Amino acid sequence: MFFKFIILSSLLMFNIVFAFSIIYIEHLNRALFRDLEIAKKEEQSLQNEWKKVLIDSREVANPARIEERASAELGMLYPDSRRVIYINE
Repeated sequence: MFFKFIILSSLLMFNIVFAFSIIYIEHLNRALFRDLEIAKKEEQSLQNEWKKVLIDSREVANPARIEERASAELGMLYPDSRRVIYINE
């Protein structure tokens, strides 16, 4: 009888520990999934920002845009061919 009680008690303890282990693992799983979703959103945001930076860099490096801004904002113009001096090294 005592042996049966020991076995039942240990099985009950095993079940309780196992149940709490499952709960803890599910909690970790949900926390990691939440962190993964946050990381995915951050990755998407960074990819969008990178695309904007690439577009801006292409726009800034465009020779036509540089010429347009130089003439509009700084009043720069191409010199006449008479005023150009070529230097040979």
